[in-house]
Amino acid sequence: MYRVEFSRAAQATIAKIPRDVVQRAEEMLRAMADTADEIDRVAVPLVPADELKLMLHTGGLRFQYLLNLSTKTITVTSITGLRDAVG
Repeated sequence: MYRVEFSRAAQATIAKIPRDVVQRAEEMLRAMADTADEIDRVAVPLVPADELKLMLHTGGLRFQYLLNLSTKTITVTSITGLRDAVG
């Protein structure tokens, strides 16, 4: 199972988000990581790098995160409202 970690910036934002939204995001992040891991194992490697910079939109929020396939960690680097997110 993948471990979900939060950067300091993301931790500050989590305190303002309902816990059920955070739990749902963690479940979704782990499910996507498990899928990426399975694809990487079965097919040609998913990407040439061990770490991917990705994002998840859920609950009106954008979770930007790093997925590290070799260490099985997901590090949420920032959380923004979709209205506030740029890019």
